[in-house]
Amino acid sequence: MPPPTQGSGVVPSTGEFGIAWVVYAMFGFGIFLWWPALFAVLVCHLRAGSLAAGFLASHYRWLARTFWLSLAGYVLAVGIILGGAWPLVRDILAQVRERGDWSVSTSFGLAWSSLFATIGAATLGGLLLVGMWCWFIYRVVRGAVRLADAQSI
Repeated sequence: MPPPTQGSGVVPSTGEFGIAWVVYAMFGFGIFLWWPALFAVLVCHLRAGSLAAGFLASHYRWLARTFWLSLAGYVLAVGIILGGAWPLVRDILAQVRERGDWSVSTSFGLAWSSLFATIGAATLGGLLLVGMWCWFIYRVVRGAVRLADAQSI
């Protein structure tokens, strides 16, 4: 027989369930604001190792992974957008360097390839941002449903 896992067989207290629901609510607000999810992930890391958490420890680990993986996805998406803007910025800076003029009245001749690279990267990065946002919502809702059914995840 395998050794019991941490918190196995322990029925979490009502207070522990309350903490879990508050954490899920903070992640719910984190869909629109970043700071509630930041506080919630701190609570997740503090509560995940608690023996009193029982099966709720799986929820805390689930939410912590959700936070860190979505953060990595958001950083990647923004990196794609900024990296894709570089060809356009490079062309503009090269023309300004040639002219020595930052005047707004000056028109810039942009290469179509730079423009398409920027638009393509912005589209790809934007789609990745939307995808990560939907994935974050899915993970929070799925975990909350499992918590409502008093099941581990």
